[in-house]
Amino acid sequence: MIRRLLLTLAIVLPIGAAASPPREAIPGDEPPPRETSRGLGLTLEGILAGLYEDDPQGSPFVRKTGWGLRVGWDLSRRVGFGDTPWTLQPELQWTSRTDTEGTKAVTVERRLDSFYLGARFGWRFGPETAGWRWVPYLAAGPAATWNHVTIDVADPVEKHAGAASISRDVNGLQWGVGYGAGIGAAWLSEDGDGVTGRIELLRFHRSYLEELALAFGLGLAF
Repeated sequence: MIRRLLLTLAIVLPIGAAASPPREAIPGDEPPPRETSRGLGLTLEGILAGLYEDDPQGSPFVRKTGWGLRVGWDLSRRVGFGDTPWTLQPELQWTSRTDTEGTKAVTVERRLDSFYLGARFGWRFGPETAGWRWVPYLAAGPAATWNHVTIDVADPVEKHAGAASISRDVNGLQWGVGYGAGIGAAWLSEDGDGVTGRIELLRFHRSYLEELALAFGLGLAF
C-alpha cells in the first residue's frame, strides 16, 4: 500500500507542477541590468606647445617651442555630473623647453621645466561614452617653473688654444598660476577606451614674468 502511494505521488506531483501557471513577475524583482564598463577615466597625452614669453630686454615676445606630457582624470561621474553634459577633469601637465643664446665668449643655456596642476570645467557635446564627443572648457590652477641656467664664459683666443671655459650653474624655482580655455575631442568605445586630443590656450604668471602657451595635445583614454 505504501509503495503504491509513493509511486502515485512521484507521477502526479511533476505533472501538477508542469501544469501550474507561471508566477507573474513582480515589478522590481528583476535582477539589475549589468552596467557597461566606462574605463578608469584616465587620459595620457603628449603636448607640443608654442610659447610666447616676456623678454627681459624689452622685446614684446620671445617665441619658443616646448613639449611635454599631461595626465588627467575624469571625475564627472564621481561628483554627480554623470547624467549631465558638465565635465570636471583635474590634470597634471609638464612642459619643457631649452634655448641657447650668446656669443663665442659668453654662452647662456637655459632650460625651463613647468608644472601645472589645473582643473578643466567644460560642457560635453556628444554621448558620454561611445562615439565622438567635443568638450569646450575653461581651465585654471597653480603652476611652478624650475629654471636651470648655465653660463659659459671663455676667451675665444684662449679657447681656440685649448684653454677650458668657466661655467656656472644658476637654479631657481618660480611659483605662479595658469588659466585659459580650450576645446577637447575624444573618440571612445563602449568600454571607455579611445583617442583624445585638444587645442588649448593658457596664460601663465610666474613670479614677475608672464607667458602665453598655445598647446596641441594627442593621446589615449583608459
